[in-house]
Amino acid sequence: MSRVPGTVALTALPLALLAGAAAAGPTSAATTAALAPKATFVLDADTGTFTTSGVSAKSSDAKVVTLASLDGAATDTRVLEAGGTQVLANTTFANAPDRNARAAWAAGSRFVDLSWPDIEGDGTYTVHKNGRVIATTSEHSLRDTNVTPGEEARYAISGRAGDNGHNWSFTVSVPLSSDRATLAATAKQADAKARNYLKTKVVYRVFIGAKTVKIGKAAGIAARCKYYGDKHVYKGDNRNFSSKISGPGYRARLEGNISWKRSKYEFFRATGKSHVLNRKGKVIATKHASAKKIDFRAMSKFNGKTRDVRGVIEAGNPFCKAGAASGIFNARLARNGDFYLSGKHKQAPNHEIYFYGYTSAKKHTTKSVLRFRQSNPACVANGACRPSPIQNNGSY
Repeated sequence: MSRVPGTVALTALPLALLAGAAAAGPTSAATTAALAPKATFVLDADTGTFTTSGVSAKSSDAKVVTLASLDGAATDTRVLEAGGTQVLANTTFANAPDRNARAAWAAGSRFVDLSWPDIEGDGTYTVHKNGRVIATTSEHSLRDTNVTPGEEARYAISGRAGDNGHNWSFTVSVPLSSDRATLAATAKQADAKARNYLKTKVVYRVFIGAKTVKIGKAAGIAARCKYYGDKHVYKGDNRNFSSKISGPGYRARLEGNISWKRSKYEFFRATGKSHVLNRKGKVIATKHASAKKIDFRAMSKFNGKTRDVRGVIEAGNPFCKAGAASGIFNARLARNGDFYLSGKHKQAPNHEIYFYGYTSAKKHTTKSVLRFRQSNPACVANGACRPSPIQNNGSY
């Protein structure tokens, strides 16, 4: 496996917006938008600052005032006040280079205000809390009043407008009370928890689940393969999905390591050896596909709190001159474990992506963010099938 030293990109590239990337909830937008309370503390995605919604902006009580900045080593938080109400606001994503990533939350002991960027067009947004749909709305903010003081809640928002889609996620720490001392203590606890993460590992593999696979005559001719038809078969990886970091077979593999302590990151890439067998099961040829088009890089500057990353896999059959397994993803990783992911891949062979959050050299969490079983082996051919979207968000 070759090792490629990472370098930090000077410019952050926008994350992909994919067609059909968000699924609508079971309740209509018109119904739940009317029932959901309006948020008061709403992030302006253009400026990265909080404004008010549902309170007259001309009133002096309606202005959002920053009472304290509580930026830690792993998170950015503020104590805000509007209309006599004080909240703790997480602003870690508020000034992200990509406007579409600028989402935030503000919490008091009795509510959580969520806000996210509006998608161009008439967007519809589905809000999940701890895996359950709580609202569907056409607004780009929402107040959740069904909270418990002291709880940690996970929110995910999926948005769609025509062919554009995006998603966001938060882990929200609801304070026990809304006095400044408690808000500051809550912020300190959340930052301490996020600091436990030392690095995040990303692993992306494509593999053939079957023990052997045959390339038909028509497909072999189209791809200009050396071996195809009834006389030859190719060894597969003979496995199911696996979250093990190393060991499982693959046709192509990408691994990226993002450190939360230093700016440099690591990147490893590899392809599995292809074996051709004759009718008797004897191996008559072996060869590695090129790994040159497998890539991983950080797309944003180091700040120890969040990182935008991009991964690309493209590797073909070394005995064929056309067709390749491929996929591309963009992800925003937060040190506290929050993430969102978007991208696309061919519908063959099998694809799997995992995130691992390390709290020590060996101890880590594991999150399966993509497991796709191939729909048709012919999809490896260029243009044979429509790409399948990659979309996920949550915490690892």
